[in-house]
Amino acid sequence: MAYTIPIKHLNFTNCSLIYALDKISIDDLKHAFGNTIYNRGKNYVNEILEIEMIDEYTLEAEIQGNYGDYDVNIYIERSNLKGKCDCPHADEGNLCKHLVGVILYAKGNIKKLVVPENSQPKNNTTNISTSTSTEKKILDEIGELLEKLDDEIIKKASSVELSEILQQIKKIYQKK
Repeated sequence: MAYTIPIKHLNFTNCSLIYALDKISIDDLKHAFGNTIYNRGKNYVNEILEIEMIDEYTLEAEIQGNYGDYDVNIYIERSNLKGKCDCPHADEGNLCKHLVGVILYAKGNIKKLVVPENSQPKNNTTNISTSTSTEKKILDEIGELLEKLDDEIIKKASSVELSEILQQIKKIYQKK
């Protein structure tokens, strides 16, 4: 079962998981998971067996636990950060230390996480076609501006974060 990871002050609408992970602080994680689970989860950062971005909103990992290996998913859905683990603690309806371990590992290795080209989001339910007419007009205007934006300008963006945002926006409008 998937659970919302309660980080109230951040809005994850239309942002990639990599961007969201970059914005989440250690204090956010401690607050969301509680100190006990957070502290246990820190010990699992080095227990990641595999980690992979499935699309720009979804990360899948395999982590070594006390009683075997567990599959962990972290993703953005309906502007919420969600987590899923198949360990017994999570199966009982709890956020678990394995989620913390995967999030901390991903945060520490954010530059190594690569979204596969031509990936189709599995979990994000945002759909441009369901926007209101005002939103649609704004999106159309942004799309026109993006058509003028070439890859060289994106590469010259002053920060990695800005460059990533511009690339993601351009990718969204190319699909449109």
